[in-house]
Amino acid sequence: MKEETSLAEIIQEKDFLPILEANVQGFILSCNAFLEHKIDKINKRVIGFLNEESELLVSFLDDYEARNNRLFSYFSELVASVRNLISVCYLQRHILRRYFRYHLDDDVAQVAQFHLSSGESFEFLISSVKDLVREIIREARDELGIKLHDDAENRHNLPDPLPKSTLPHNVGQDTIGNLEQPIVEIATVYLQAARDVLSIGSVDGESPDTIRAFVIQNLPEARVRNLEAVVHGLQSKYDTYVKNTRIEQSDSTLLKLRGHISMALHLLEYSTGLVHFYERHENDVRSVEAKRRISRIVDKNKILRLIVNYGYRFARGYIERGQQYADKLLEEYSRIIKLELPMPEGIYLHARPVSLIVSIVQHHGTQVQMEIEGEKVDANSIIQVLMVSGNNSRTRTVTFYGDEKPLNDLRDLFAARLGEDGLDSLPGSLGYLKSA
Repeated sequence: MKEETSLAEIIQEKDFLPILEANVQGFILSCNAFLEHKIDKINKRVIGFLNEESELLVSFLDDYEARNNRLFSYFSELVASVRNLISVCYLQRHILRRYFRYHLDDDVAQVAQFHLSSGESFEFLISSVKDLVREIIREARDELGIKLHDDAENRHNLPDPLPKSTLPHNVGQDTIGNLEQPIVEIATVYLQAARDVLSIGSVDGESPDTIRAFVIQNLPEARVRNLEAVVHGLQSKYDTYVKNTRIEQSDSTLLKLRGHISMALHLLEYSTGLVHFYERHENDVRSVEAKRRISRIVDKNKILRLIVNYGYRFARGYIERGQQYADKLLEEYSRIIKLELPMPEGIYLHARPVSLIVSIVQHHGTQVQMEIEGEKVDANSIIQVLMVSGNNSRTRTVTFYGDEKPLNDLRDLFAARLGEDGLDSLPGSLGYLKSA
């Protein structure tokens, strides 16, 4: 039997150095351009230049698995740290440029507080990136012996004026279509996301240990990313079905909800970026020495404080205040009805019919309540529906409250004996249950 051989060849450090030297110059050029600007002069284009070059260099270093090499691990972690933090800086610049276009309900004090906190966050992050960049240049030049080119003639000045006006918004305004269903779905999912965020609670205390414990227990990267994905889905659905329609222009509530969705999304993205930075340098940096040295450059306690007191705090606030607009849209665009359905002869509520009830509600994405013997539950939750059904297993009447579309499908389900004669017996209106 022929011995298996690794497809990956080993390149020696001395042979890798000239390859790295050739590939690092664009990044160093962006570092020098970044260092030349004072903090108050650093704009989105300067940040974007460094962001793009750091992404390219991280990818190059990962191709050679430089992070796992003793000689290059620290340099690799420095570059990855710049890529991580500069992407958060880019996002924060984006937030501030769009802030006044988001139709937010902030009062004068809230506007001032947000911009003050944003300025403090931006100053710390930019200063941290500058310190990391200086360390990268020193490490490359003095420790790795890389010759760095200072191409002053091609140094980017990178102007980035803040736009004071926008082009007319006139795409798609001649089409209206039936927007009631997507609007109701967006509002419903928004309220569910708000409940998830508000259930996290707030930090009780300002000590570094308290804030660290809060982030570890309540805001791990996986959870923040999941919340970010839900809110991103809301924005995508809104932009697909509602944005630039005449109904949007005629209903300020839609614009306000979209603004609160966008602010929450960007602030959750900001939080994700910093939580990733923190968790990476707590758990995922194999070189203990690299972790220790980077922690002396970037204050992790300040990173944690920004996650809690800036990213999460303001995201939570905008999501909470946006609930009033979601509620108003549900009231305006939903056709809420009450539907009382008798249980079919010989049929009882157990796991299989309950799962079909919940599948119908989840398919439509609107809020539906289910009532048995005076006890109301959220029909979107299989656990709640199973509990109320189990407590009232012999009931002969079930009442639903919600939008008429899912309730019409529930009526068809009950007429088809809750699928107990097989899914093939379900009517065509419930075809989606057969392929679920």
